[in-house]
Amino acid sequence: MLYIFDFDYTLFDTAVFKQDYFKQFEDLAYDPNNLRLEHFKENVIHYNIKEHLDLLGDNLKDHNKSVETLNVFLSDLKRYLFPGAEEVLMKLKNEGHKLILMSLGNLEFQKSKILGSGIEKFFEQIIITPGSKALLLEKINIGEEQVIIVNDNAQESLEMMKLIDNAKLFLIESRYSQNDEGIETHDLQELLSFK
Repeated sequence: MLYIFDFDYTLFDTAVFKQDYFKQFEDLAYDPNNLRLEHFKENVIHYNIKEHLDLLGDNLKDHNKSVETLNVFLSDLKRYLFPGAEEVLMKLKNEGHKLILMSLGNLEFQKSKILGSGIEKFFEQIIITPGSKALLLEKINIGEEQVIIVNDNAQESLEMMKLIDNAKLFLIESRYSQNDEGIETHDLQELLSFK
């Protein structure tokens, strides 16, 4: 069986991570209430460290110290994995299933989060994209295998399922899991008994 996992809000508690990540700026910025995060939302671009630090400019106390502090923070993110995430991945891998991780966002920032969480070792392939995951399915050799998409984003998952004949969705509860199709949501640990 082939499992295609999402990262943010599926395996990784992105909401808590964001709070703690941006809390780092309390010591790095002169005015931590003016972090200019609206730039990323208004311009519909994915967050990335370099651009953010460049935007902050003179609001940063020390650019080099900021880079170092953020890199240290990003180097150990295991605490942000949802409970049981590593155990689920290890069990599926040990059972011989193929695991693929597809993540949406800025390549460098997503890669830092994935490596910092320590879960890259479970996946045969990691795909990071700033755009549609559905468009990248051709990079995966799916063949005739049964596919289970493990994701918190209902709409994104349904787009992917349109392109895979033999796919099932295991939807994780999050703010993105709302759907009109009546697809029920699950806790990650329920995946081991999902058929």
